[in-house]
Amino acid sequence: MRAYVARAYGGPDVLKLEEVARPVPREDEVLVKVRAATVTSGDARMRAFNVPGVFWLPGRLVLGVTRPRQAVPGTDFAGEVVEVGHSVTRFKIGDRVFGLKVGCASHAEFMRVKQDAAIAAMPDVLSFEDAAALPFGGISALHFLKAADVKPGQKVLINGAAGAVGSAAVQIARSMGAEVTATCSAANRELVLGLGAARVIDYATEEVLKPGDLCDVIFDTQGTISPNAGAPFIRQGGVFLALLMDLGQMLQKPKGVRVVGGTANGVPLMPELATLVARGKIRAVIDSVVPFEQLPDAHRRVDGGHKRGNVVVRVAA
Repeated sequence: MRAYVARAYGGPDVLKLEEVARPVPREDEVLVKVRAATVTSGDARMRAFNVPGVFWLPGRLVLGVTRPRQAVPGTDFAGEVVEVGHSVTRFKIGDRVFGLKVGCASHAEFMRVKQDAAIAAMPDVLSFEDAAALPFGGISALHFLKAADVKPGQKVLINGAAGAVGSAAVQIARSMGAEVTATCSAANRELVLGLGAARVIDYATEEVLKPGDLCDVIFDTQGTISPNAGAPFIRQGGVFLALLMDLGQMLQKPKGVRVVGGTANGVPLMPELATLVARGKIRAVIDSVVPFEQLPDAHRRVDGGHKRGNVVVRVAA
């Protein structure tokens, strides 16, 4: 089969399309023919080993000291089950599935996934491209907003609302009954309003945090607001959610505000995400779709920092 392989850390050009052995599913795994995948910001950071300095050594020990330990990248996927291990009961051959695999490997024509991983049956309303665009952003947004215990009528500020996580967060917060204020560029204003934001702030021309403008939750998906900077604009007892934090921000403990960081566990959240999609509460936001042979160009688009939603790779027709 064909797969992209990274034998060094670096820019998009480290990704080479090669012929590799087709994986064989273990007894509790399914083999998925990948129809579509995405290039997420996380994929780009791992490719380049773009991590804060304090995490350099532990990151290398986990991901690979001199080169990526997992040579085939890719997190999100959508496709069809073509083989099942003998103990698999959740899926059968022919099932359309989507999900994400933290250990990577979706930038290939086939991938093996444990049946109890972050994988679910695709709602009938989805194309493979739409399905691949949902797991990373949807699961991240669900994890953080559920951690904040968002209630109907609460005010939620989402910083970076046009990205993969931000666009999902606007929709999920709205489905929870929140009043959403979103930050994005002027070019993305109509997109974000269409996702359910009640108010949009153009970060290039307006102050994102305004005196007297209090909210119950701030969700920073960009790493541009620190907990200490956001706390004065959060009501006492409110929550600051941070998708990205450096060590200094992790140590910040503003009084009267709960700070939530860390990473999402997609396994328990994937069925909930599938239900939200099936009920029309969340839809995919796609920046662009590129053919498999041009996957490095998808990385370049993500590296540019101005994508709208998700960059999707069509692996197979």
